[in-house]
Amino acid sequence: MKRYWKLVPLFLVVFGCVANRSNATNSNLTSSLTDDSEVEELYIKRCGGCHGTDGEPRNASTPDFTDPKFHASRTDKQLIESVTEGKDGGMPGYGSILEKEQIEQLVAHIRKLNKKPKK
Repeated sequence: MKRYWKLVPLFLVVFGCVANRSNATNSNLTSSLTDDSEVEELYIKRCGGCHGTDGEPRNASTPDFTDPKFHASRTDKQLIESVTEGKDGGMPGYGSILEKEQIEQLVAHIRKLNKKPKK
């Protein structure tokens, strides 16, 4: 019986390593969205209420993500800053809620909402 007690510390070390690896994998999944549908769900949840689920805003004072002029007048860096820090008290900042990579993925999704001008 005594020799089994010598194995307990080894068991605890091995179990601890496996548990930590599992938690690291799960936390990576929450910080990085794995496909377009997850990015779209995040956009709808965080942005769709004001900017519309398709990028067309709910009111005139909200930027229209389908407008090519909007996209031409803003860099990705500016959009990332807006999403991270918020805008003029009307738009909340998500820098404390979302990971940097998630914000970058949101900006890429916003860019996809750009519609070509009608001829």
